[in-house]
Amino acid sequence: MVMVVGDEELRRFICDNIREYFEIVEAAPTQATCNSAALWINSMAALFLGIRDRDGLSLLESMDRLRLMRRVPVVIFSAEKDPVLERCAYELGAADFITVPFDADIARIKLRNLLLLFRDRDALEEESVRHLREAAVNHQNTIDFLANVIEARNMENGEHVSRVKGFTRILALQVMKDWPEYRLDEQQIELITAASALHDLGKIMIRESVLLKPGKLNEDETQYMKTHTVCGCMLLRKMKNMLFEDFYRVCYEICRWHHEKVDGSGYPDNLKDDEIPISAQIVSVADCYDALTAKRPYKEAYSADKAYEMIISGECGAFSEEMMTSFRKCRTRFKRMVVHGRTHV
Repeated sequence: MVMVVGDEELRRFICDNIREYFEIVEAAPTQATCNSAALWINSMAALFLGIRDRDGLSLLESMDRLRLMRRVPVVIFSAEKDPVLERCAYELGAADFITVPFDADIARIKLRNLLLLFRDRDALEEESVRHLREAAVNHQNTIDFLANVIEARNMENGEHVSRVKGFTRILALQVMKDWPEYRLDEQQIELITAASALHDLGKIMIRESVLLKPGKLNEDETQYMKTHTVCGCMLLRKMKNMLFEDFYRVCYEICRWHHEKVDGSGYPDNLKDDEIPISAQIVSVADCYDALTAKRPYKEAYSADKAYEMIISGECGAFSEEMMTSFRKCRTRFKRMVVHGRTHV
């Protein structure tokens, strides 16, 4: 089934020329919102969008922000030949641009080939996802082993990694809902959550006299402790052939940059704003929250409410407004994990 969206005159011309070859559902522009497209998309093979000017691309822009065009091809039928409009449509992800009036036979062949291409692509993507899931399962034992080594060396009670993973997943899911421009999806969230277990991998290389010091670190010790970020990346490079590419990339981002701050005051590279990968931004909040609410050799645990206020107020360094907006919505779920000791979501 294909959906044809456009004003009545354009819909009529498009439908009259392709109805013989496709099962069609029609909709006026006022009916075709991004939310309705998201609902229709599972039942349609393609979306044919009839437009007359740049304003007609608003639906395409919304669908691009939510990555809906990865799931179905969108073909633009334009009432005029406009190179600027055509370029804009392709930049937003349109699969084809056809000027009205058009040759019905040529349009039918182009549309048929396009649908076959997307069908084959979907089959390849499903196969790729299957391989990624198998690889993730195979790597999980390695991840769990390394996480246990890190916690043992840090004299942790075995729950820190589980808590950070739990906080990471909660926040990542909220960010996906709040900020589609970050283009997170369930698969990426699974990668970020798994990779968060290795955020402190580099601490394996830090001397115990510094790592386990019960009091406050002096300036030299503080600078030395900060090297755990780059040390973690050194270890990851030695493991690169053991990890599939996307997982290695996310692990690297988190290991190196989970202590960066959006105002450039973090380390090791003094990154600012969106220079910091979204994976590292999410884990940074999760790790900070757990560090505040957990008892350490050098401090008592803060309450969940106190930890929340310290992060929101900027007492723990600068986080982005986007992260804080999503973090506020996660307050109750974070607190529940602390109060009830929940390490799953």
